[in-house]
Amino acid sequence: MTNEEVTLYLWKQASFYGLLADYYKCANPELHHYYGRKHVEALCRLAEQVARYGDPFDQQSPNANGPLVSPASGNGNPSFPNNVLGAQGGGKRPDEPSNSAGYSGYGGYDGYGYGTNGGYSAYGSANGYTPYGANPYNEPYYGGYEQQSPYIRTEQPSPNPAPPPNPNNMPPSTYASVRLLHASPDAPAVDVYANGTLIASNIKYKDSTPYLMIPAGSYSIEIKPAGSQTAVLTKTVSFKEGTAYTAAAAGKLANLTLNAYVDDVTPVQGQAKIRFIHLAPGAPNVDIKVKNGPTLYSDVAFGEAGAYLTVPPGSVDLQVFPTGSNKAVLTVPGVKLEPSTVYTIAAVGLAGGTPPLEALPLQDS
Repeated sequence: MTNEEVTLYLWKQASFYGLLADYYKCANPELHHYYGRKHVEALCRLAEQVARYGDPFDQQSPNANGPLVSPASGNGNPSFPNNVLGAQGGGKRPDEPSNSAGYSGYGGYDGYGYGTNGGYSAYGSANGYTPYGANPYNEPYYGGYEQQSPYIRTEQPSPNPAPPPNPNNMPPSTYASVRLLHASPDAPAVDVYANGTLIASNIKYKDSTPYLMIPAGSYSIEIKPAGSQTAVLTKTVSFKEGTAYTAAAAGKLANLTLNAYVDDVTPVQGQAKIRFIHLAPGAPNVDIKVKNGPTLYSDVAFGEAGAYLTVPPGSVDLQVFPTGSNKAVLTVPGVKLEPSTVYTIAAVGLAGGTPPLEALPLQDS
């Protein structure tokens, strides 16, 4: 990706998490704070990207004050990423009145623990580029961060600058990234807990979450009907550092299972990558073929995932056959595969039942 594309990607990411944080403000305080942290993290990466490579919307804007030093790490809650930045800052934009508390559009924003003197106080600050300042998050729920300002503007390039953002879903080395998928055809919407902490709420059938960054390790995963405190499934799952996963709840409610599949989120330049997962309970082993073309996967049983395949990009018609049969039970026309993109295609639903058998495409990167 070009520097401009990375900047625009980070802008979209920050907006996305900001909208989620706002949505959950009343409905789910835990998710409100969680996505608030991710919103701040994305904003900080965006600020660093713009400081290094310029503003793509204003080609005349100078980048005269040098790059930014990577933020200091902290001691956040182990259930959530701990590299989100602190809160309070001083200083004003040049066009802010002297009695303002920073960027007036966001001044304070104490729902995320910025404090009433917070805001985007980077612009024109006399005490350095401290967009989110030195104050740690003030909720005990989040733990603390370094008391030093996480970003300091320097006149010379940092000897160890932070790496450019990774637009794929590859987690940092000490984290795993986990996407949750609801593939149980008769289960209600569910809430998912990890070690007793709510990590996703009200996931409906065929819904999936974005990749969630969590510290690597073992977790007791509980799946509960949305709003209920009674788990319908509890399972211990281990997630390795630097690895991406799809954790799929599948099978009928009475025999619910949770399987964690390792995702290969590294794209092949100019090619597409696909993988098939059989998540349709009651369906026999299946073969996946290109219509009037080759067989991609053979004899895939319920709960199994085929290996990733590198294929040419374009539009393709796929068909699902019971293994050994020449009669397709499902045809999926016009599956669009973009270059340099990774996909998972899951078979969900009930063969000959309701909800019907169908293909659910997911984009891994």
